[in-house]
Parts: sequence; structure tokens; C-alpha cells
Amino acid sequence: MAAISRALTVTAPARVTPQIAAQALCRARLDGRRVSSARLRIQGHDEAYAIQDATLAAIGPVGGWKVGAPGPGQQPICAPLPAAEFETWVKAKQGKKVKAAAKPKAKATKKKKAPAKK
Repeated sequence: MAAISRALTVTAPARVTPQIAAQALCRARLDGRRVSSARLRIQGHDEAYAIQDATLAAIGPVGGWKVGAPGPGQQPICAPLPAAEFETWVKAKQGKKVKAAAKPKAKATKKKKAPAKK
């Protein structure tokens, strides 16, 4: 194996701000994808809640909350449910017909007509 001619340096990835993380989460949500938690590199509850707040600001108003604790006697963790999704869930639980959430449509492109054959 050939020797490496220069020293390798390893740098840690840049920190992701709550706003950048929220943008990534919103894009993934629209595309039906997941975002790796390792990519976000969240440093504790305060940062997680800041990302949550920024994401919700982009999605829309709060319709409800989910709250739970990791175990008995531990601090509860809460997460807002966007109003549109919460209302859809409630209607589904009540047995009402629910329209699927609409995804943004891609821009339509005009197809060029092929030249007529002579």
C-alpha cells in the first residue's frame, strides 16, 4: 500500500442552527423522507425545543400536544402537533372521512411539440 503524502486532518462537521435543522426537517416532511439524528447533532433539550419551535413556525399553528415522560418520576417531554394534522387525526378517530394532506405540486413544464413529419 502506498504511503499517504500529506497528513490527514479530521474536522468536526459545523454546528447546525435550529433554523437550518427546521428547514431540513420541513423539506424532508414534504418529500416523505427522514432526517438522520446524527446529521442534526442536537445538544440537549433546549436545542431540541428550539428546533421544534422553528419547525412548527414553518408548518403552521398548534392543534394539540403530545406529552410523556421517559419513566416514572422523570421530567415530561412535550411536542406540539400541527393543527392540520391534529384535526385530520381527530376526524379519523371519529370515523369521519378525511382527505389526505396535499403535497405541494411540482411546477408544470410545458412540453414542446415535436415538429410535424413531412
